[in-house]
Amino acid sequence: LYKGVKVMFSEVRLTSRKKRANVFTGVFAVLEVPGNVLEGHTIITADSAMARESASTRWSKLSPVKIQQPGAERFLVYSDKPEAASLLVGEKLLKELGEASDIFNKADLTAVLFRSKFIFLMIPHREDMFEPSNVFLPVSSQHHALKCKKEIERLLEIIDIFEVYKAE
Repeated sequence: LYKGVKVMFSEVRLTSRKKRANVFTGVFAVLEVPGNVLEGHTIITADSAMARESASTRWSKLSPVKIQQPGAERFLVYSDKPEAASLLVGEKLLKELGEASDIFNKADLTAVLFRSKFIFLMIPHREDMFEPSNVFLPVSSQHHALKCKKEIERLLEIIDIFEVYKAE
């Protein structure tokens, strides 16, 4: 729980049985905001290849949304409620998503806002974030722990953009 928002992180490795290949390696984050504050189903992605592949199939019920904000050129936006999405996807959200992408080595992250209160983040990332190190080897640097902390803090800052949490 962070500022009234339920947060769940998971390191993920997905493979395809058909292709017998790795499909995705990275981090999934799910945020559940209190109340029903999000309208429609909106996808914001920096992964243009996934957007091209999905626009006519899985995303066929979604419309492309033109966003005229600084930082928008980095992302493609699709929504079943384009008017609501154009209001929701503002400069602050795009800035935070861009900075989160930069922290994760300029990853082509994707954010999905759905069911009125859920935000799903999919961040390609090859490094292990949550795996414990070997207990028999001394930790020679705090670099990994500090980098992981910074990555999580950047993701949590996205919550602040929505300003929907209750003050404690």
